[in-house]
Amino acid sequence: LGLHQQAIDAFQQALAINPELADGWNDLGETWRDQGNMAEAIKCYKKALEIQPGHGRALYNMGEYLALADKLDEALDYFQKSDFADSQDRALQCLYKTRKFEAFEQKLAERCQHPRHDSVLVGALACHYAANFGQENHYHFCRDPMAFVWHTHIDELSQANSPLLESLLYDITHLSIAERKQGRLYYGIQSAGNLLLRSEESFQQLADLIREKVHDYKQTFSNHQDHIIQHFPQQIEFTSSWYLRMKQGGYLSSHIHEEGWISGCVYLQLPDRIDTQDGCFSYSLDGDDYPRQHEDFPEQTADIKVGDLVLFPSSLFHRTIPFQSDQERVCIAFDVKP
Repeated sequence: LGLHQQAIDAFQQALAINPELADGWNDLGETWRDQGNMAEAIKCYKKALEIQPGHGRALYNMGEYLALADKLDEALDYFQKSDFADSQDRALQCLYKTRKFEAFEQKLAERCQHPRHDSVLVGALACHYAANFGQENHYHFCRDPMAFVWHTHIDELSQANSPLLESLLYDITHLSIAERKQGRLYYGIQSAGNLLLRSEESFQQLADLIREKVHDYKQTFSNHQDHIIQHFPQQIEFTSSWYLRMKQGGYLSSHIHEEGWISGCVYLQLPDRIDTQDGCFSYSLDGDDYPRQHEDFPEQTADIKVGDLVLFPSSLFHRTIPFQSDQERVCIAFDVKP
């Protein structure tokens, strides 16, 4: 729900009852992390590992922290020891970013032997590696993600004097919605919790309209054999959703959505453009400081307008181009996943 302080109070009460509860220490650390207090988060992760050295999530969280701090060799060790979620995919990413290409190639080849190619992160790594070294991509999550970008619009938002648009902007501005820190977001704020699962009518109406568009997306690409389509979500549920409000100079640096499958962004308010691409959505096979053997990676920009929706594979690198207007940029982003 994004109620961080209440969560912290509850975890601290649990740990007062049982100080040896490794899960409690880790979860408290995750809550401190979402508040942007990494010093307290690291203390909690280390406490969890002191109690239970093989605690998968605490190992993972330490690896994630170290990776974001660009201490990739240390992060690799933590990820390799963890059995939580996509820890081994994160280890593969560390091998690639530290240019241990021989070890990376071996591990990637092993992953390609698995019958299901369903890791978003490995999909991004495999695409980058193939483009970087001129190799065939044998990981079939989504071999050509730039071809799977679908730029459309939601009529109910793009019409003049849209009541839904007015309601969404009002609710985003006036409701008590918690916020969280986002390390890739500059000059802006991001909501906590799962926005499109909230009970307000505006968010529920938007969620229904997005579900219809995601079904249309599946039909648009239904003749493709990549796993992103063949194992498409049968029921459209939002695994995560959040608003982003950016001020002058605001932008999101290049990233993917490791926990998604299909991702998207709906644009509710856009600043006037001083430059032709101010505040636009840009996407590429390259990003996140991956090692480059050349500079010839394709990049495209979507010319977005209020009411537009961009849907894309979660494995595709994307970013927001900085803008110079003093007007606020407001959008809602989301992930759906099988």
